[in-house]
Amino acid sequence: MELREQIRTFLDRQLAGTDPVRRANCWMRHDAEFSRALGQAGFIGMVWPKRFGGHDRSPAERYIVLEELLAAGAPV
Repeated sequence: MELREQIRTFLDRQLAGTDPVRRANCWMRHDAEFSRALGQAGFIGMVWPKRFGGHDRSPAERYIVLEELLAAGAPV
């Protein structure tokens, strides 16, 4: 599955039913549970080397994930 599709599917599941006002204020709040799920799905530490617990992904792939997080109003 393409990365953009993966993160969109993840966000659809994680943010289902989230109040639009909360999404609009995504930079104003923190959600530890969302961050934990994001990490478990492999979307944190993407560009870090595997030897340090990362995923050795490219900066472009990290940008795609960030772009989708912001577009969805995820609590980043």
